[in-house]
Amino acid sequence: MAGFSNGGGSSGAGASGWTSGANSITSIPSAIGNYFTSAMADIKNEIYVGIYNQCAEIWTKIGQEFNTQLSHTTDNITNGMNNTFSGSLSLMRTLSQTVFIPIAGVFLTVILCWELVQIIQNYNTSNDLNIQRIFLILLKLGMCIMVCSRSFDIVMFFFNIGQSVSSKIAGHAVNPTASFGSFDTVIPPLSGNAEIKDIMSVFIALILVLVVRIAMIILTMLIYVKVLLWFMEVLIYSAPASIPMATWMNREWSMLGMNYSRRMLALAFEGPFMLLVFTMYGTIVNEASSLASGGDYMTTMICTLGGAFACFFMLKRIPQLSMSIFSAH
Repeated sequence: MAGFSNGGGSSGAGASGWTSGANSITSIPSAIGNYFTSAMADIKNEIYVGIYNQCAEIWTKIGQEFNTQLSHTTDNITNGMNNTFSGSLSLMRTLSQTVFIPIAGVFLTVILCWELVQIIQNYNTSNDLNIQRIFLILLKLGMCIMVCSRSFDIVMFFFNIGQSVSSKIAGHAVNPTASFGSFDTVIPPLSGNAEIKDIMSVFIALILVLVVRIAMIILTMLIYVKVLLWFMEVLIYSAPASIPMATWMNREWSMLGMNYSRRMLALAFEGPFMLLVFTMYGTIVNEASSLASGGDYMTTMICTLGGAFACFFMLKRIPQLSMSIFSAH
């Protein structure tokens, strides 16, 4: 009986071992599943964090690059040509004195001969010449010679007036380097594990931010080129200033010189008008930053990009605006 009893005990212990082995075997797939679930969660979190950090970096650069260029452009306008284009300024001054002033002398000679021919035609003979009119012609000739010899300085005086106005506007203007705010305020960081929909959402945000940054880089380049072309236009207009100023001696030709003077005033005041545009853009950026704090990043990017495009297209219209104010053609 004892032997039989012992044999039954051994059989029960074997059954218990088989049950425990079966449980451990069935728990292996569950452990593998938990491992892969945890690994996939970590991968999704890493992907989300990487895309999110890239969005935050690009978002910061959007404001920094464009606003830095606007600040640099503002400094160039307010500082004038002596600091920015000193070499080109010296070259144009030399060309004005050595190339264009002699041409202006030819114009003065032609106009003087034209005036004398008119006197002879009006009075028929030299005995009837009006000495006072001849003296007036010589006086106008002397004044035109003096103006032509200082023509480049006179044109630069027009530009200095515009530069003075620009400095006053820059001192009272809204700062165009307003911040776009942190990307955390636009899209708050994810507190839990990232899901596929979260990754897709931040990936779409990355594409939109990239598009905005590329557009802002293009606009930054275009604005720089526009301001550079303005400086070059001022310098090109300044070099031959003595030629239109030589026409002031004659009534029929003097409109050429007057139109040139109005055109130079219009050119000189394009700088202050550009600063007004930058000021308005600074206001738009401030409003966009306040929108970003509410998490509406789409509205923020639309306002920012739209303001940058409006800034560029308004800069393109500034020459026509300035010429209409000064009645320059």
